[in-house]
Amino acid sequence: MGRRGRRLTRRLRWIGLAEGVRPKQPVRSLLVLWGSLVLGLASAALVLDNLCTSHRLALEAEADNLHAAFSQMLTSWDVATDWLAEVADAGALDDIALSETIDPNPIYPGFAWVGVARAGEDGLHLLYSAQRIVRAHHEAVIAHPAVRRALDRVLERPGSVLSEPFTLAGGPCEGPMAVLLSHDARHSDRGLVAYSPVCLQATLAYLVPRMAPFEMEVFVNGQSVFHKRLDDGARMLVRHRTAIEERGMHLVAEMASFPYPFNWQLALPIFLFLGISGVGVGVFAWSRIEERERLLAEAMLETYRLTQKHSQFLAEVSRLLAWHTDTGAESVLPRVASRAVPLLGQGCGICLLEDKKNVRVIVAHTDPDVEARLRRDFSGPIPLPGFAELLRGLAETKDKRIPDAALEGLLDPDSPEELRIAIRKALRWCIAVPMIARGRPIGAVVIRMTKGQRYGLRMIRVIHDLGLRIALALDNARLLRSQQEAIQAREEFISIASHELLTPVTALQTNIQSLVRLQRMGAEVSEARLARALEVAERQVRRLVHLVQELLDVSRIDAGLLLLDKQRFDLAELVEDLVIRYEKEAERQGCTITYSGRRGVWGVWDRPRVEQVVTNLLSNALKYGRSRPVHVKLEKDDEVVRLRIQDHGVGIPADALERIFSRFERAVTDRNYGGLGLGLYIANQIAEAHGGKIEVQSVRGSGSTFTLVLPRGNADAARPQADPLPLRESMH
Repeated sequence: MGRRGRRLTRRLRWIGLAEGVRPKQPVRSLLVLWGSLVLGLASAALVLDNLCTSHRLALEAEADNLHAAFSQMLTSWDVATDWLAEVADAGALDDIALSETIDPNPIYPGFAWVGVARAGEDGLHLLYSAQRIVRAHHEAVIAHPAVRRALDRVLERPGSVLSEPFTLAGGPCEGPMAVLLSHDARHSDRGLVAYSPVCLQATLAYLVPRMAPFEMEVFVNGQSVFHKRLDDGARMLVRHRTAIEERGMHLVAEMASFPYPFNWQLALPIFLFLGISGVGVGVFAWSRIEERERLLAEAMLETYRLTQKHSQFLAEVSRLLAWHTDTGAESVLPRVASRAVPLLGQGCGICLLEDKKNVRVIVAHTDPDVEARLRRDFSGPIPLPGFAELLRGLAETKDKRIPDAALEGLLDPDSPEELRIAIRKALRWCIAVPMIARGRPIGAVVIRMTKGQRYGLRMIRVIHDLGLRIALALDNARLLRSQQEAIQAREEFISIASHELLTPVTALQTNIQSLVRLQRMGAEVSEARLARALEVAERQVRRLVHLVQELLDVSRIDAGLLLLDKQRFDLAELVEDLVIRYEKEAERQGCTITYSGRRGVWGVWDRPRVEQVVTNLLSNALKYGRSRPVHVKLEKDDEVVRLRIQDHGVGIPADALERIFSRFERAVTDRNYGGLGLGLYIANQIAEAHGGKIEVQSVRGSGSTFTLVLPRGNADAARPQADPLPLRESMH
């Protein structure tokens, strides 16, 4: 997918579409664009080559014209010199020689002057000059080395010779000059020499077309004598070099044409390139707009299909979890994970919190071998301490995704290395979302991303919705299970409470009915019989009051009305009194109760409530002690006091140690022991209200040891000691 497809995907992802959609970029528009550019370049290059060819031909024609003009000039000079020689030989110009000026233009433009001289032993003697000149200047020209060499060649053989270019100071021409010499052999031995000093710049400037669109530089015998420039900033694209050999003179003309970029002819290839390329760009732009709309429509359609699939999947998951809420939603989680692949990803893992440290994982994968390996690696609980705290933090911040490195960072360093490697490998290329219901952490859903598929905000929302449905289903299942357990506990409690309340009422009613029957029969009731009946009635009434008082205490604890009236007193004195009070009950149970401790265990507590706790622990020790001895020991230090009550009875199972301090919970279910299952719950709540606790150690069949731990408090800040109030009144 090209840059265009990526931009389109980013645009779709920004508006919440194209999750997992990868639109393909067609090459048709790119071929049209590149084809138009290549065609434009080729057309422009062809036109430019034609222009260069035409200019090259023009330069060759100009070179031929220059050669012809130069030859014509020399021919005209021959004619002029022959005429001058004949006129001078006839003596027709003796009267005007060196005195009158003859315009040289009719002969040929560019000559400085034309003259005839006779060769003597000491040089040339001027006989005739077409222009008025100074004789000294004539002698300077004749004496120049280049002219002397040309003169020697002329005198040695007939014909005309052009001297090498030279510059004569103070001469009539500022540029290079040359002298055309011709020897007339018809006269004396030395003959007549016709000569013409020529200004090369003026001559070549006349021969070269002034308006020709090319640049020229002329070299005579390797020396530059003429240069025509068009523009200092021009760069020539076409160059031509021609050589002219005339009468011993080697003349080279270098010409260049087609200056760039100031020539209007360059506009043609440029316009041609822009026109053809513009057509291609227009077609490309049109096809790109059309293709973008098509891709957008396809992406929206594909997104709609994915949305439909995701909605159907979530609806199916909701139905599946709802159907199994009453039978256990956890049993259908493997089916949920299997249906999540491959729709959401290659793999799916549902992580459930078992406790504060361990996590149980349910996995599914598109590859059966990988799925089997993952199930084998994660068959047992995985130690992830801090996972619950991480989920609580995400619940507070309302984040929909767990950071990538968060789960790997929670691995227990003491776990096996094989498990750590397997977890790191499984978490690679994964998205994890939390499962939280009513602020309570349930676990997490981990999706292994499909290769090549993009996971944006929309896909994360789908995975988060999946996790939310699973969390709500599990939470509802647990609430339903808790409700059922609560209903069962309530029914059991009602049954036990009815039995417990009915027992003292029945005993009390039986005694009263027996006394009433004896009174109706007129029989006398002995004092011993009456005393026993009253004792039984008092004991049953006390038991009935105790049961009702426990129910009232539970209601007060739930309502937050458990108030403490603290005062300073000696706990050892209270424990001694309670031990003495329970000695008769211990005798009736067939066991003994012993106490060890010293007086002076002072502290700041609520005396009636502490008495209620100690009474409950003593009664439990006697009830479950199997008529074996009960030991009570009181210890103290600077901060806390510890009251240990040890029995040697039935003991408490290990799985029941944590729940015996809950409401309506008992370590045994045998109704022979009786009770509402509220005593330890109330005692523990009172101890915690004092800032203390109740600890328990027990072995099944070997008895139990309950330890009441209370902080001593600040005696100086306590209220003055008051008379103990009755239990009923102290709870208000």
